[in-house]
Amino acid sequence: MRNTVRCEADAQRTFGCPSIRTDIPNKRLKSVADHQNYGDEPEAIDLLSPATFVEYGISEADFERPRPREEIRALFEKIGFSYKVGKFNAIFNRAVCYARDPYALPENCVSIRCFMTAINDLHDLE
Repeated sequence: MRNTVRCEADAQRTFGCPSIRTDIPNKRLKSVADHQNYGDEPEAIDLLSPATFVEYGISEADFERPRPREEIRALFEKIGFSYKVGKFNAIFNRAVCYARDPYALPENCVSIRCFMTAINDLHDLE
């Protein structure tokens, strides 16, 4: 058995079934009996060493979800990060620059992760 193709026509051919099934649509309701991997399952490291926030029911997707300006401000004020209006707007505008595709985001929305990165950059400059 060798890992080679017999003819040139098979050089770009895909053999077998992929382990992550992007060709099958996700089911609306998840079931234990569904053995397909749709690519939305956690990594092994996340199962062995879960993040601190998992204990509180916060997933990694919650940090990546775009949120409006006032919701970001309220969330960060609740955890002790209250900024004056000008400083908050500067951090928020910098966070918009960190978004992967700022044009795909709703207007005046950033993720918590982008906002945290902008705060860290601000503290590095000070």
